[in-house]
Amino acid sequence: MKNIKTHLFLASVLTASAMLCGCVSAPGTYPTVVGSDDEPLSQETTDAVQRAKDEKKIKIAIVPERAEYTNAFVQKYEINKLVGDQIEALCGGLSMFEIVARQELDIISAEEAVKNLGSPNASITLPKPVDALLVYSITACSIDVRDFIETDYVGDRRVQRKVTKYCGLVTLKITLVNTKNQTKLFTKTVSGKSKWTPGGESSELLVNAIAEALAEFIKQFAYDFAPTGYVIQTTGNGRWAKISLGSGTGLKLHSKVEFITKDANDQWRPFAYGEVREPNYDYSWVLVSDFEAAKVRNNARVKVSAHQDRSLGEILSDGFIYGK
Repeated sequence: MKNIKTHLFLASVLTASAMLCGCVSAPGTYPTVVGSDDEPLSQETTDAVQRAKDEKKIKIAIVPERAEYTNAFVQKYEINKLVGDQIEALCGGLSMFEIVARQELDIISAEEAVKNLGSPNASITLPKPVDALLVYSITACSIDVRDFIETDYVGDRRVQRKVTKYCGLVTLKITLVNTKNQTKLFTKTVSGKSKWTPGGESSELLVNAIAEALAEFIKQFAYDFAPTGYVIQTTGNGRWAKISLGSGTGLKLHSKVEFITKDANDQWRPFAYGEVREPNYDYSWVLVSDFEAAKVRNNARVKVSAHQDRSLGEILSDGFIYGK
C-alpha cells in the first residue's frame, strides 16, 4: 500500500512539473520563425568562431604530484594511475589541449620538477617540451562500510532486513601550472562519492567516485577556461539556441550557460539563461529559459555559468524535455 502511495505521489509531481514546463521536443522540430530566427550572422560572429577553431592548442602533460602513496586503497587499486588515466582521457577531449602521453615522460623527473615549483630558482625540465603541467594529487581515498535497514513488502506485511553496503570516497586536488614562469593558472579541489552498493569492497566503487569528482572538475574548468561563444542559430522563436561552445570546451549535458550583453555602464551582464541539452564537440543546442521574454537571437554572446546546480523542478522535468 505504501509503495502504491509513493508511486501515485511521484506521478502527481511529474505531472505537475510537466504542466509547468510544458513538453519540449528536439530543436529541429520547431520552425525557423521569420523576423526572429532568421537574423544573419554578423562578420564579428563569423570571425570569432573561426578564430576559436584556428587557435593554437596548449601542449600539456598530466602528472601526479607524488609517484607513490601510503594510502592502502590507493596502493591496492592503483588509484594514482587510474586518476591519471581518467584525467588524460577527459582532457584529451578538450579542444584547447594537446596531450603529451604520460608514457612519454619520466614520471620521477616530473615529480621532482613539481616539488621544485616553490623554490626561488624553480624550473621545469621534462623530456618532452610542454606549455603546462596538469598536476593531480589524491588527498583522500577510502571505502566506507555501513549497515542499512531496508523495508520490503510481502503482500500487506512489512519486512525489515539489514543490508551491508559499501561506498567509495575520493578527494582530488588538480593544479594547472605554466611551465614557462611556474605560475598556477588553476587550482581546484573536488570530491566524489559513489552510490551505496551491496556486494562488498571493489575497485568499481572508487572508479565511480573518481568519475564524479572529475565531472565536478570539468564543470569548474569550463567556467574558468571556456572562451566566450556566440549564438549561431535559433529555432522556435528562440526557444532553442545553437551556440559555438561544445564538449571540446568542457560543456556537457545539463551544463548551464548565460547569454550576455553590455549594460549602460559598458559592463557585460546576463540577460537570459539556458541549459545544454544536446552537446556536440564544437557546438551545443541550448534550451533557453523563459525564451519568449529572453528573445535570444543569432550573434548574442554566451558564456559558461558559474552556477551549475540543478533545481528539483529541472530534474523532475527531464522526462518531458528533449535531451540526449
